[in-house]
Amino acid sequence: MLGNTENYRITLFLVVSVFIIKYGTLQYARAVPGGIPGVCNSVARITKLTDLSFGAMLVDYTGSLVIDTNDGVSTTGGVTRFSGAISTSRFQVTGCPDKAYTIILPDIVTISSTTSSMNVDSFISNPVTGLLDPNGKQDISVGARLNVITSQAPGDYSGSFPVEVAFE
Repeated sequence: MLGNTENYRITLFLVVSVFIIKYGTLQYARAVPGGIPGVCNSVARITKLTDLSFGAMLVDYTGSLVIDTNDGVSTTGGVTRFSGAISTSRFQVTGCPDKAYTIILPDIVTISSTTSSMNVDSFISNPVTGLLDPNGKQDISVGARLNVITSQAPGDYSGSFPVEVAFE
């Protein structure tokens, strides 16, 4: 320990485990071979590809760690990136080809360890609104901000957040 400053190693892993998918009956007319109008009856799906992970950090005083939608990391206040894997959460949305949709993310979620909790907010996705490709697929990435307080207890933190996909 140097001086009066205490550094805590906090290992944080936000595991995405809850998916809320909003969709109605996904049907629309499209051209099929021979020019006969067809109907797409594909069920919309969202599949998690990677978890959102903040890695480990040192905390001198209140601050935050932000992961953007391209795995970029920034910190504010007394938070210093320390070690461990960081990653943006990635999903694949599938459904009817060329179908537009909106991605709905939470305002705030709480992640917990056995003794403490922290808030994650400022969720952002890329793209902000989606359009399935001609094969009926699109990958999205989600980043967020982890808020850490000065007296944050060290530990492994985990939680979940909902991802809603509303087709237009």
